[in-house]
Amino acid sequence: METDKPLISIIVPVYNTEEYLKTCLESLRLQTYKNLEFIIVNDGSTDKSLDICKKYVSIDNRFKLINQENKGRAAARNTGISKVSGEYTGFVDSDDWIEKDMFEHLYDTCIKTKSDIVQCSYFYHKNGEILDMPSVPDSICTRDEALELLFQDKLVKNFLFNKLFKAELFEEITFPVGKNFEDVAVLYKVFAKANKIAFSSKPMYHYIISTGSVSHSKFKIKDKLDYLEAINEQYHWAESQGLWEKSSVLLTRKYLSILKDCYKNNVDKEHIKYILKMLKQNINTKKLWKYAPYLAIRRTIRLLISK
Repeated sequence: METDKPLISIIVPVYNTEEYLKTCLESLRLQTYKNLEFIIVNDGSTDKSLDICKKYVSIDNRFKLINQENKGRAAARNTGISKVSGEYTGFVDSDDWIEKDMFEHLYDTCIKTKSDIVQCSYFYHKNGEILDMPSVPDSICTRDEALELLFQDKLVKNFLFNKLFKAELFEEITFPVGKNFEDVAVLYKVFAKANKIAFSSKPMYHYIISTGSVSHSKFKIKDKLDYLEAINEQYHWAESQGLWEKSSVLLTRKYLSILKDCYKNNVDKEHIKYILKMLKQNINTKKLWKYAPYLAIRRTIRLLISK
């Protein structure tokens, strides 16, 4: 055991992922960074996931298992955070897996750059294809620079899984129970508490698109509303901090895209009226006209024809 290196706590929420779980846990067990604890939160699985978790607890005492009634991924993450004893923490989804030196690489980068958060790139698995996703070049950013990248949600995604955090950053932060896209609702708050964030272009996390993935599952109006609520919170917080100058552009695009999906999926009128109301109330109209006049016209037309 690397007693000279700090403990890293890895939180793994589990819910009915028996098809992928062994690969995930094995990739954790074989990490080259040894001073780890794996906090598995079994969120009321009804398949064989619990049996697989118990097996790993029996063969490696770094695995800690917590069982709870099914409350959703946000609640599972909250449970995991409450049990963290490491100086650093990370998150791995139970249907994904990681390269054997991922946490060694993230930790070394953290120490070398004296950063509070380190992000690596990731592989994207879908329909038998493996893509190396675009990433931020090896670099170090200030808090505000990193937040701008996070808000853009392109090179720095609102994902927990490809990052290593100083555990203290999660103090007094909880994920919204009962909501999906809980990472979108929380991650900017964590970034806001960091002094420096480092980025590694090296892909080390394998993100598997499974049938249970929220972001790639069939259309559900609740998912869309949860997402809009989360990015609205980001938008208004950024406005209050004088950040994300072009936020109204991205937010309007998100609204119009979701409205298009709602019409396509014959969503009831009450939900559409609610989203239109949010579109009207939550956009900085002056900045939208400044940065994207064509988009401002589209928004205006959408609001007019809905009357």
